[in-house]
Amino acid sequence: MLPMLDTAHGVNFHLDEVLVSGARNTAGGYDGYGMRRGRDLEAAMAMALIDLAVASGVSHEVCTAFLDQEAAAHAAADTDRLKRVEATRVDMETF
Repeated sequence: MLPMLDTAHGVNFHLDEVLVSGARNTAGGYDGYGMRRGRDLEAAMAMALIDLAVASGVSHEVCTAFLDQEAAAHAAADTDRLKRVEATRVDMETF
């Protein structure tokens, strides 16, 4: 169950069950964690490996460049999605 906070009443409640895939790797005293919503074990493992590489300093520049590229791609996708949603907005004052 996913705990959420009801901001109107200030109490916690359980939103619903959430299926996640998680992975953990350990090497050289460092831990890497990855978790994805849904059933995507390969993506969770990839996230854990990147986390482990960044934490341990292995290929830090390559990992940082990859993460920056992914962040930019996600931001562009979010912007595109928001533009498409905005295009469907209806101004109720015109009715």
